[in-house]
Amino acid sequence: MSRPLRIEYEGAWYHVMNRGTNRCKIFLNNKHYHTFINLFVEITSLFTTEIHAYCSMGNHYHLLLHTPKGNLSRIMRHLDGVYTQRFNKLAKRDGSLFRGRYKALLIEENSYLLQVSRYIHLNPAAKNNLKTAEDYNWSSYRAYLNKEERPNWLCTDRILDQFNNREGYYEYVSCGVDKQIAEIYQRKHCPSILGSEVFKSQCLEKLNWNKINESLPDIKRCKDVLPISDVINKVAIYFNTSSKNIIDSRRGVENLPRILCMTILWI
Repeated sequence: MSRPLRIEYEGAWYHVMNRGTNRCKIFLNNKHYHTFINLFVEITSLFTTEIHAYCSMGNHYHLLLHTPKGNLSRIMRHLDGVYTQRFNKLAKRDGSLFRGRYKALLIEENSYLLQVSRYIHLNPAAKNNLKTAEDYNWSSYRAYLNKEERPNWLCTDRILDQFNNREGYYEYVSCGVDKQIAEIYQRKHCPSILGSEVFKSQCLEKLNWNKINESLPDIKRCKDVLPISDVINKVAIYFNTSSKNIIDSRRGVENLPRILCMTILWI
């Protein structure tokens, strides 16, 4: 089984998420929420990480992290591992809590940071049928709007500095998740890198061959893929043939345009 793609380097930004095994709840009451949030103090002090947005919701959580030291794996091992121990102690249970390894979406800061923060802050409203996102207590959005005191571990300046005031960010979030971002997150397997083709290429160059072999499915999902119909049409034009001749398979007849299409779509 392939391993999720992990790219770590100093200064990287991530949207990190995980959910309970079999979609079970990982927060049963307010004490569990507080226990999880208290771990933010630990990971920011122990691993010099920055938390720029979060929401914790019933059976899953979202984090927007900046890692000046490029140590995401170490951070998440502590967060998920220690929370599982503390949850099990409170709930008088044992065994795994999360469905597996966390999902980490590597973000191109200048292009997608604001959009990911908006997605995270709107997630509770979308899932819990709230009238407004600021009604939800277990996210960083209320601190962004100055409706509650900002904890020392929460970094808000990087995002709020993009607006004239807090009302500007509120208006931005109120516009809702844009269509492109919504489509990406609705995929069964969302890509591991969110950014331009140049950014994706630069990130993939940081991998060694062992990582590449372990994570081939995720690497393929990082690439922008043309729709099948577009590939067929372009090959048909190049070979001066019809799309039907490419799609139809005839036993014993070599069909070079069809072979080329299949090769392009496989890579």
